[in-house]
Amino acid sequence: MVDHGRHSSEHSASPGQLRYPRGYPKRITLDLTVEDHHALLGARYADRVPMADRLRALVSLWREDPSLAEAVSTRAQELLLAAGPAPATTPAPEPPPEPPPAAFDEPTAPPAY
Repeated sequence: MVDHGRHSSEHSASPGQLRYPRGYPKRITLDLTVEDHHALLGARYADRVPMADRLRALVSLWREDPSLAEAVSTRAQELLLAAGPAPATTPAPEPPPEPPPAAFDEPTAPPAY
C-alpha cells in the first residue's frame, strides 16, 4: 500500500469515507451537560468508539439525512430558547482620546551673545 501522507486511521474507514486525521486543524469546543457527557462516555465504553468519532458520525448523518437535519434544527432552536437570552456583553472600552498636538512656541530671535 502506498502511503499518501494520510493518518493510518483513514485507512480503517468504510469505503468512500475518509476519517479526519487526528491532527485535523478545524476543532471546536463543546460544552456538555453532565448527563450528555456521561451518555457519550457510556457509549464509548460500550463500543470503544471515541467521542469525537461518534460526533463526526452524527454530523455526517445530519448532512446526509434531511429529516434528521430538520429534527436537529428543531431541537437546537428549543435548546436555544430554553437557555434564555444570551448574557449581555460588556461593551469594549472606548479608546483613549488622541492627545492634543504639541503646542509650538513662536520662533524667537536668537539669543544675543
